[in-house]
Parts: sequence; structure tokens; C-alpha cells
Amino acid sequence: MTPVWGKTAKEVPPETQFLLTELEHGGPYAIMLPLIDGDFRATLRPPSSTCRAGQEGTLNLRIESGASGVQASSWDAALLVAASWDPYTLMEEAVTAAAALSGGGRPRSVKHLPPSLDVFGWCTWDAFYSRVSARGLSEGVSSLVDGGAPPKLVILDDGWQTTDLDAEHDVHPSAALDENRVLRSQHSVLHHEAEELAHHAGGSAAAAATMPLIMDDDRDDREQTTCLPTHLLTGCPRNMFSTVVGWYKGVLEFLFLKFYENVVEPAAWDSRVVAWFTWLATRGPLKKPLLEFFATSGDFIRRLSDVRANHKFSGPLSGSHSSALLQSNLGEVVTYLRETHGVDYFYCWHGLSGYWGGVSLEAPGVAQFPA
Repeated sequence: MTPVWGKTAKEVPPETQFLLTELEHGGPYAIMLPLIDGDFRATLRPPSSTCRAGQEGTLNLRIESGASGVQASSWDAALLVAASWDPYTLMEEAVTAAAALSGGGRPRSVKHLPPSLDVFGWCTWDAFYSRVSARGLSEGVSSLVDGGAPPKLVILDDGWQTTDLDAEHDVHPSAALDENRVLRSQHSVLHHEAEELAHHAGGSAAAAATMPLIMDDDRDDREQTTCLPTHLLTGCPRNMFSTVVGWYKGVLEFLFLKFYENVVEPAAWDSRVVAWFTWLATRGPLKKPLLEFFATSGDFIRRLSDVRANHKFSGPLSGSHSSALLQSNLGEVVTYLRETHGVDYFYCWHGLSGYWGGVSLEAPGVAQFPA
């Protein structure tokens, strides 16, 4: 989620997990923190679009377990509400209290901060998204070193794990994820977030523009293909047909995304438009094409299939088009960065659920471990 600013309860987005309000100009301030209460999680929602007169300033607290068999009628600690004249002290004390109530992690104020926070660092996400490779990692660090800003901390973000699709979604098992498509899709989302932030900050989209796409050439690894005359290679007409079909699908996807951006996204969360689209996407005719779209242009339905890094990290100079049969060697990549570029700290992003779609329990790289 991106930060949102507003003046009314209707402007609070669904799934809000942190709300700071200014009750009067200059204070006092109030904070609302939905909590985790046992097997349930809470979030804030704006008032219903069909609410009765006089209820426009109300908020809804949604409490859910995510499982139909886990139900309750009362909760001891689902929402924390506090107020103070000092918003900074208020936030610190509220987060400390929320951590104690939810039984999770400790607040930053009582944590021991690691020395890696005192050095300049670089995260791979904005430069590569999930298309990051060992080669891109090395070139990114090298460019910072050459520019006089050597990073001592490197965070390898999403894109290093070994993942796969469930068999029901893997229509073409031999077809690899279209990483250029993924890159452009993720860049589009991030650019949209930047425009939103720039709008609320009173600036322009250019002022908050994301980094340009970094397309990994991998010229040494890429297989070169040439379309020969049809009397020498009968596959060329097929290639032309595939190009036309791909263009047609691309136009449909563009129109669909524009429809979602201009019609569905701006609609109220409890509107008929959202309800209709939700049905189409989860139970109706859009479910299958949407799953196919996400299978080739995103990572959100992919599952972790091995605890080791993928083939893009088989060596310090491995790229996106390195053979998938190469054995992973992330340790060698890290050693290379330490010895060549003087990196002191190396972190890897890892989802709590394994990956966006969870863990593939049937995959050989995971099945060997007890549940």
C-alpha cells in the first residue's frame, strides 16, 4: 500500500492498518492501529457508500481469520486507539503497546540496531525488480563504486529464489516466465505509486519518477536466432502468426488494464462495479485468463520450489539467460562481491510465506524437508 492523505472518513482506503488523525488544527492527534488478535487480523474500512445520513464520518473495523472454520463473536484486543498532543511520541508509544498486545516483534525503540545501518547500502529492487541476476548485481555495485559511492550493504531483493507454477496454471511447462513482461509490469505499478506520492506532495511525477528500466542483455548467454527464408525454414510463417496473436493479446491486455485503472480502481470498495469485477475475476469467465496473465507477467501465483537460489546465481557473472540446469552457487556470488567490491553486509529478501504464492510442497527441492 502507498500512503494516503485525506480529510474525511470516506477517503480512508480499505485494508488500512495504520491511521493517524489530526483532531484539530495543530493538535491533538489520535492514532488507530488494527491488531492481530489470536487467529484474527483487523483492518479499517471507510463507511459504506449506502450508509444512512449522519454516518458519513464513521469507520468500519473488519476482523477476519481467512478460514471459514475459524470463527468468533468477540475479541479482546482488535483495535488500539490512543491520543496525544505530540504525534511523534504518540506513534512510538502506540506501536510499543500494539507490539505487546499482538504478541509479535519488539518495537524499534528497544531493539539493538545492527552496524549495517551505519553504512551506505543499495537494494536491487528499483533497478531490476524480480529480473535481477548475479551479473546485474555485480554491475550495479560496480557502477556505484565507479561513481564514488561504494555500497557496504547490499540487499538482494525479490528474484533470486527458485519458484514455479502449480501444474494447473503451467499451461506450457517448457515455457519460461516472460521476464521482460514482468519487468515492465512491475515498473508500471511502481511508476503509478510514484505519481500518487508526487500528487500528494505537491510535486510532479517527474520529481518522484522511478529509475529507468535496466534490461539485462546477457549477450554472452543469449541464444541468437535468425529467421531464414521460408523455403529453408518452415517455422517462419508460424513465427509471424505468433507475432500477430501476441499483438492482438497485447491490445486486449492494454484495454483491460485501462478499464481496470479508470473504472474499477476508482470505484468505492463496496460498489456494484467492484462486486461485479470480483465475481468475474474469482468465479466468472475472467478467472482463467487472469491466472494465465499473472503466470506470464507476474510472480504473485508462483510458489517456492527450492530453498536454493535459482540458476541466475550459479556464478558471479551468471545472467537471466544462463542455463536453468546450472547448479546454484549464491555463496560464490557473495564472496565475489566481498572480495572484488568490498561489500561488508549482504542481505536477501525472503517472504514469510516462502514466496508470494506460498510453498510448493510437491516440489523435490521442498518435499525433502518435514512439514
